[in-house]
Amino acid sequence: MNAKTLIQAGIAFIFLAIVAFAYRGNIDIGSDPTGRIWPVQAGVDAMKTLARSPLMAALVLAGGVGLVILGVRKPS
Repeated sequence: MNAKTLIQAGIAFIFLAIVAFAYRGNIDIGSDPTGRIWPVQAGVDAMKTLARSPLMAALVLAGGVGLVILGVRKPS
């Protein structure tokens, strides 16, 4: 790989890490039935957030910074 490709891949990783930090996750709203008495059914609506790991985003950010540094230091 040449230096330009490493720098471009590093910048893409940094951008993806920033998006991962900013994005909170999918919100899943589901209804769980809690009880049923013949004609009436009671339920509870629950919101669940499926969060992305901040550790994963930090690793992608570190990898992107590392690729940029490697691309700058690599002789052409």
